[in-house]
Amino acid sequence: MTKVDHKEFVNKLQDQTYENESKINRQTVDDLKNEIDRLDEENTNLKLINSEHKKLNAKLQKEIKDKEETELMKYHTP
Repeated sequence: MTKVDHKEFVNKLQDQTYENESKINRQTVDDLKNEIDRLDEENTNLKLINSEHKKLNAKLQKEIKDKEETELMKYHTP
């Protein structure tokens, strides 16, 4: 059997643990960055949809108002 220096063994184990934790942390950071990018894109898309809905709603409200005015004029014209 090979004699293992306890201090050296502990140091190697700590180094391996640090490397593994670093890899996990880098992966977690990368995953979080990707999630932030995805959510940012989704937020941008939702803002665009909201803006377009507001425009459409304004257009429809104007059409309704115009039709109501037209109908009222039919009843009030001699």
